Amino acid sequence: MSMLKKAFAPVALAVAALSLAGCGETPEQLAQKPAVVQQMVENSASVCETGPVHADASAYAERLTKVLSDAKLSSLKTLQDRHITVCLDQRLASQKTNFWYGDIQGVYYPGQNGKPGVMSYVDDGRQPAEGGFWSSNDAYYRGSDSVDELASDLSKGAIAPGKGLETVELYGKNHYPSWDAASTSPKAAINLNPQLQQPPLKALAAKPAS
Repeated sequence: MSMLKKAFAPVALAVAALSLAGCGETPEQLAQKPAVVQQMVENSASVCETGPVHADASAYAERLTKVLSDAKLSSLKTLQDRHITVCLDQRLASQKTNFWYGDIQGVYYPGQNGKPGVMSYVDDGRQPAEGGFWSSNDAYYRGSDSVDELASDLSKGAIAPGKGLETVELYGKNHYPSWDAASTSPKAAINLNPQLQQPPLKALAAKPAS
């Protein structure tokens, strides 16, 4: 068994448990969701930077499992069918912000030149059990909503494939996430943080000289 598979073994049980919390889905959908979530989590951990806080594969998997398990199965399949990877992104938790533009909760990087797309979402590294009433983690609070909203926008053609960055901004926890084209203002967070112009993917290992 590979190291990655070992890291995800306990997570598989968590996926099954979290899936039962889904609402508005049929028993058949709830039964299918754990396998889909696990596929997406394993893919994410293999290609996404896990961040400096709780960076090991099992901790990252637990956080992303919580986010994806609360999303709709149809949304997960929409992203899968379009080869979109969901990454939890700790860069978003430490971004520079401007009072007039607010912070970015997520970034969608459309796939271009044959590369798959990436949806990144804010993650401060806290595990699901570490949150509280006064310290809720946005990833758990709105992450699944943002997955559902992105899938809906893609299905409706509201986001044209390969047409620049899209960002989701949340002004207070009572607002539903909305994906909008990234601002061109130099004072907007997407431009104050040039590192966010690229998805949080692991650097490819250099190929040995032939």
